[in-house]
Amino acid sequence: SYLEEKPEMAEHLASVRAYREAYGV
Repeated sequence: SYLEEKPEMAEHLASVRAYREAYGV
């Protein structure tokens, strides 16, 4: 899958999700 080929992207998405949870963006 795309995310399996691009682990850095998966990490980025996880970072964005954590940011949204923290700041309510």
